[in-house]
Amino acid sequence: MRKLAVLLLLTGSMYCTAPVRNYLEPQDRAVSDTLTQIKGTTVSVEKPLPQSQSPNILSVQNWPGNRFVLLDKQKLFSQHGYELYTCRQLDSCTSQADTVWTRPNHRLRYDKFKGHVLRVTDVEQISDEWLVTFIDENTNMVIYARTHKGAIKEIALENDLEMARKRWMGKYVFSRKGVISTILENGSGFSSMKVRIQDSLKVIDVRWGTSPLPVNPIWLIVEASGNRKGFIPVRYSWTNTLSDQIRNIDAWGDDILENDPSVEHSWSPEMWELINNHRIVVEMTREQVFLSWGEPLSRVRKENKGIQRECWIYSSQELYFDEKGLADIVDIQ
Repeated sequence: MRKLAVLLLLTGSMYCTAPVRNYLEPQDRAVSDTLTQIKGTTVSVEKPLPQSQSPNILSVQNWPGNRFVLLDKQKLFSQHGYELYTCRQLDSCTSQADTVWTRPNHRLRYDKFKGHVLRVTDVEQISDEWLVTFIDENTNMVIYARTHKGAIKEIALENDLEMARKRWMGKYVFSRKGVISTILENGSGFSSMKVRIQDSLKVIDVRWGTSPLPVNPIWLIVEASGNRKGFIPVRYSWTNTLSDQIRNIDAWGDDILENDPSVEHSWSPEMWELINNHRIVVEMTREQVFLSWGEPLSRVRKENKGIQRECWIYSSQELYFDEKGLADIVDIQ
């Protein structure tokens, strides 16, 4: 395998620094404008990449009997209440709203319903979406909501938190995105703290997060070296996820690793530097690209420079692989 430093001099266009995912940007990010040279890199036989798994999901038609939790909301958004209603006609109700419990538009008031448990009693398909009927177990009120792309905002399957606690509480995880999130001191928003992908993070608590941000409803409260604490937002399952965001991987697969990647891969410090900055270069192995950029949106075979090659498609790039590894990076027009 040629040294990557030489390769980059010959093919400057084959070097890509921009992360494809919408990673939380660390506030103390320090990335050199020049590429660290990779010395002594050798070709190795790759281990099989993680296999796609059947999505862990409870479809809407199977919701009856299950319980959902109304998530906490950031102060900025709490004034609008929840997009759940006490009227079956939802936002077109003609009856007068009970403003003790709802806003004038019949939406549930945040201060009255936050943290309440809603049990699904019925689902009715309406065109491509569903009208879901709940009983609020705290007040016995009947609540209605309509799905959008198969999901309802600001609620989460109660059982997911229990399963997440059993899976991760007291264990060590690794941040796939190389950051852990933090809450600003005044509570007005979020920041983030940079960690290495191979840094072990002890899970010291598992709890519901804050809606509407981040999208993932469960927060793994983690402790890094130096007594640094933060959280990683994850999903335990794809239940109540927008249909166009569900993929054939574990629901937490883009956010955490459960095994120490530095034990599984004996790569050079320079290669880890690239991966931790979510960079890719030609001749990276599939495993290295996977760890740097995560699961692609799709994997197909496409023609590249007159050759049929394996293609990984991300939001703005197509990556083409040959038997050695990453062979070409093409921007999507």
